[in-house]
Amino acid sequence: MKQIVLFFLFFLFTSQTAYAEFDIQFAIDQAKAGDSIHIPAGRYQGNFIVKKPIKLYGQKGTELYAQNDEPVLKIEHATNVSIENLRITAKNKGIVANEMVNLELRAIELKDIQVGIHIQRSRHIRILENKIIGNYSHFAEKGNGIAVFKSEDVAIEHNTIKQVQDGIYVEEVKRVDVQRNKVTNSRYGTHFMYSNGVKVLFNTYLQNVTGLMVMMTTNLEISSNTISTHNGFNSYGLMMYDTQEAMVRKNSFLHNRVGVALQKSSVIQIQENRFQMNQTALEGTKVDERSTIMENQFTGNILTARSDNQGLRLMHNFYDDYTGLDVAGDGFGDVPYVAVSSFGQWMVRQPVYQFFVASPSVVILTSLDQQINKTERNLLVDSEPKLMSNMKKTELSLNSKQLVIGLVVTICSLWLWRRGDESMTRWITMLILCGVILVGCGEKAYHPREINSETDVCKVCNMSIVHNEYAGQIVLKNGDYEIFDDIGCLMDYLKLNGDGEVGAAYIKNKATNQWMDVYKAIYVYNKNYWTPMNYGVIAFATKDEVQHWMNDEGEGQLLAYHDLLTLNWGIHE
Repeated sequence: MKQIVLFFLFFLFTSQTAYAEFDIQFAIDQAKAGDSIHIPAGRYQGNFIVKKPIKLYGQKGTELYAQNDEPVLKIEHATNVSIENLRITAKNKGIVANEMVNLELRAIELKDIQVGIHIQRSRHIRILENKIIGNYSHFAEKGNGIAVFKSEDVAIEHNTIKQVQDGIYVEEVKRVDVQRNKVTNSRYGTHFMYSNGVKVLFNTYLQNVTGLMVMMTTNLEISSNTISTHNGFNSYGLMMYDTQEAMVRKNSFLHNRVGVALQKSSVIQIQENRFQMNQTALEGTKVDERSTIMENQFTGNILTARSDNQGLRLMHNFYDDYTGLDVAGDGFGDVPYVAVSSFGQWMVRQPVYQFFVASPSVVILTSLDQQINKTERNLLVDSEPKLMSNMKKTELSLNSKQLVIGLVVTICSLWLWRRGDESMTRWITMLILCGVILVGCGEKAYHPREINSETDVCKVCNMSIVHNEYAGQIVLKNGDYEIFDDIGCLMDYLKLNGDGEVGAAYIKNKATNQWMDVYKAIYVYNKNYWTPMNYGVIAFATKDEVQHWMNDEGEGQLLAYHDLLTLNWGIHE
């Protein structure tokens, strides 16, 4: 028995994590201004401090682990510092930077942390391509993924953040660009307070309490974002409180409790957005008359808009429940659209009422709303609602060589016929028939079209096509296109619908960003590869391209198209 206990103790102590011997802090202290420090792969425990202009690079497999509750990495009172390719684990804060100028944090993975990256009183900051994962505790016990305070000229781009309090928190910052990030399962996707000169472009906010929260902030542009599935009791896609001078343009608000809510705000322009399948698309309280809602699309929402007695200025929007006509043929309805809906208000409060939406009593109630409010000109009325054609454009594709040959044959036949040589009648008839066959029976050619990131959305997940280099598309035999943001979504579509109506299918080559045939591509899979919907499959044209990718991003499993049919598809963590 004693021997067993001794063996167990020996195993316990010898199996602890071995920490690498390279002394990071010593290397930092000995480095001169402008030096680059390459940290060998390994696990390093400590609390490290940088106070000089250096570059810190981690080899693949480099992890820094906090020794106590202090930040793993402090960067302060320095210029021109770059930190790249590290994995950081901490009980409290991962990285804290104070009074910095020209700081870049790139390709850093912070996992199971309270606060990911905390920046204050700094200028010219770049936070790029990082992955931040919090924990499963309550929002009140979590910290922010990226937090920036009292700083200037900040770029936060291509980061993936989940399970934190606020994915990106910005307070008292001048000139900040938040672009192409993805924030999920957090309280607020991005939260602005007391800031100026804000750009929020091409981001994805999914399944947070609220996608975007903007408070006491001026001079904003919020464009081309996908804001989806924020449908808790107090959830909003975009909430703007005491906000001035904002352009909200070409975003997709999908499946939210409230798509956009404006409170005590002025000079807000909401243009060319897509509001789809929200409980309430728009909500306004104390919104000034200089704010306009113009040229948006409202489809499948329970309630288009609601407001206080100041109303909202609706202009030239498309509404799927508009029943007027366009007699003048100018593309706009001849009678105003009235967004007031008594039953819609009730459905928002009691969603179970939606099962009665098509009942005769509800139809009568909606008609009464329209009639009673026809004379209203200020409260939730669009005087010239936009109409859309349901006609789909079709393309005729002919084989150019066959077209030319067919036309030549037909012209020669007509020339012979005009000569009046009766002996040539049979030949003329045959030539004309050949010409008709050659012109009319050319095999249809299919070609990929370019992706429009501002308007295209994935057929399967309804997300905007933000990362074009991962996109896919199917050309149907009737000429229609179905667009996808990830090869996984494309395969889901094929499994559900089959390929009987598919003319061609294309996927982007990650190495060249060119379209290629889905059936001929070479695929590589690793659950840790980042893709827009986390399927972890990347497409290439050659094995050399695959090998180059794996050299940089890690080994993966090589797959052909037929392997994708049996792959265990699913969203990977």
